[in-house]
Amino acid sequence: MSPKNNQGSSTALNLESSNTEYKNLLIEYKQAVSNYVNYLKQEIVQPCAAYNANSKGISQDCYNDIWKKAGCGTGTTRPDANNSWAKSQTLNGLIQDSWYWATWTDAQRRNGCYGKNNKNYNTSSAPNFNINASQMNSLKGTAFWGTSALSQSKVSTVGQCQALCSNTPGCSGATYNQTTTLCSLRKGDANIVAGSPTDYSIVPKAKSLLKIVQGINEKLTQVNEKIQKLSQTAEKEFNKDSGQRSTYNTNLINQYKNLVGERTKIQRMLNEYQTLDEQQIEGSIHITQNYYSFILLMIIVLLVIFLLYKFSIPSAQSSTTFIQNGGQLGTSAYYMVFGIFLLILLLTCYNKYKLL
Repeated sequence: MSPKNNQGSSTALNLESSNTEYKNLLIEYKQAVSNYVNYLKQEIVQPCAAYNANSKGISQDCYNDIWKKAGCGTGTTRPDANNSWAKSQTLNGLIQDSWYWATWTDAQRRNGCYGKNNKNYNTSSAPNFNINASQMNSLKGTAFWGTSALSQSKVSTVGQCQALCSNTPGCSGATYNQTTTLCSLRKGDANIVAGSPTDYSIVPKAKSLLKIVQGINEKLTQVNEKIQKLSQTAEKEFNKDSGQRSTYNTNLINQYKNLVGERTKIQRMLNEYQTLDEQQIEGSIHITQNYYSFILLMIIVLLVIFLLYKFSIPSAQSSTTFIQNGGQLGTSAYYMVFGIFLLILLLTCYNKYKLL
């Protein structure tokens, strides 16, 4: 195949690969948009908006929201706002208790909050009492600097930095560096920007979901542009090499015809070989049959000679009787000569007709 054909094949493969990538990204994009819209619908409803820190008699919807924002919900324990203990607790008391369930490491609370074999735990160092604030999310490899600094401190995990921002009035986001363990709280709105591999941007969940949508949209745009360029290149190569492709296809057709003709010859040779092989087998069988027939005739001739000789000798008689019956000895000699003649005739036939 010529270099031009190789180039054309490479373009076609790249185009196919890009189309597959575009389809997969489009599926991710639709899912990301769906996640963003669903969250916005949920954020509109604030189950605990009617309560303050000291309110008691919290509703089941509010208790469920507290439990979920603490990180629980997939385990065996379900919050019950109607039991006497829950009714006696304030809003902040239920938030504190849910945080215990989410962060304590004993088996009862881990299984009750998260279920078995779950490794994603809440690592915040303090509960988030600002239950009606926007939920914060973290994105690895990015940073959020807002419009100005609010405060800076060292914490052990990104979860603790996230909880610190949630509990600090005026915090619109933060940046946590896993290497330096610095948690930089920021205020004011700004875009999420690229950071180091150990950076985490901490922003409201709605913003993080929108950032995901934006990132996939950019990838889709880039792949779309790539597909358009490859399509134009493939079209030019196709028009340019159409004559060459026609010649190549003609050669392929001729080669196919030659292969079919050769296949017929090969089949005929196989049939001839099979015929010769069958004839050889039949000849061998015939020769073997003649050989055994000859052996059988030899045995019969020898047996006849033996019998003739046996019965031509007189039984126990006197010498006088033997003389009187001298003619019997001549008959015996005659039988012997006749048997030898049969044997010589059989050998002559064998040599003449090549029975073996």
